[in-house]
Amino acid sequence: MDNGVNETNNQTIPGVKVAMPDAKPVDASTADAGAALSNAVRINEQPAATAASQPVLQTAAPSVAPVSEPILQPIGTPVATAAPVVASSAPVASVQPVVQATPAVVSAPTETVQPVVENVPVEDTKNKKEKKPKNKLAILLFLVVLLLVGAVCGLWFYHQQQMSLMRFKCTPVSTSGETKELDLDSTIVKDLYGKISTNIREDVGSVELNDQLKLYLAFRQIANSDLYDSNCNKFSGTSMEPFTCEKTATFVPKAFKEDVLTVEVKKLFGEDTNIEHQNVQLGNTCIGGYQYIKERGEYVQGQCGSTGATLYRVEKELVSATSTESTIVLTEKVKYYGTEALDLPTRLVSGTYKHTFRLDMNYNYIYVSKELAS
Repeated sequence: MDNGVNETNNQTIPGVKVAMPDAKPVDASTADAGAALSNAVRINEQPAATAASQPVLQTAAPSVAPVSEPILQPIGTPVATAAPVVASSAPVASVQPVVQATPAVVSAPTETVQPVVENVPVEDTKNKKEKKPKNKLAILLFLVVLLLVGAVCGLWFYHQQQMSLMRFKCTPVSTSGETKELDLDSTIVKDLYGKISTNIREDVGSVELNDQLKLYLAFRQIANSDLYDSNCNKFSGTSMEPFTCEKTATFVPKAFKEDVLTVEVKKLFGEDTNIEHQNVQLGNTCIGGYQYIKERGEYVQGQCGSTGATLYRVEKELVSATSTESTIVLTEKVKYYGTEALDLPTRLVSGTYKHTFRLDMNYNYIYVSKELAS
């Protein structure tokens, strides 16, 4: 009977020999079957290997499929599963090449990454090259502004140092804001008063501090070294009466450049003072006597036939000199006298006059004003 069953089974399942319950396994042990099944499961549970190497799975799949299909259809039980154990030995051996192929798949993209990384700095380099000129221009402008600020600060600091030095050395200047009495015999007082004081003949010509008197006072500051011998070319005898110009053996006219007078005007009355060039003469008197000739750019001396005499007289006295910070005020007491035959002109007024000087940015005391105080 046993033989009949085996024959029937052999006919139904060709090439498979079913062992009886009391018989020993012929093809594989129970332990081997479990190991084979676990290997078969691990082969199916490796998605990395199947995804990385498709050709290996395609060769392993056909060896398993024809064996498993006839076993499951007629028997339907897991008892007779010895056949797949023997057939599954081939795919187990094929797992190793799949694992060995994994580093090759990983190493391939690492080689192709380099060109992509190298392309990124190329665009950045172009942008940097376009930005470099703008950056250089910005740096240059910043340096120029920095130099200008440094120059301004340096000039301001130098000016403050000079002012401090002048306050320290120049006695008349008061730095406390209080009024300080100055010595009338001091050099600064004598110098300033000598520039603006006038005699009776000059007062008769022009006593008011107008452009004519300012030009004359500035003319008085010209040094003899700036005068030179000249001629009477283009001198007008009618525009400056009673002055005339005729070069003779006894008279050689002097002259000076117009720029010389301009400098003295600015030194005495300030840099902002602009006085139009005109003849240096006080009224119609013989005071002054230099004619401005524009074509020559010179002031040429004229000759007055008779200076005449005046019957007026004046008494002037400098009574005080005070300093308040950068301002100096000279107080002068003036008294005019006439005669029984001639009355004083109305423009000659006796009283106390204040002459104000101020220190300018060029460290010159400029003549600011002349006022009748009382």
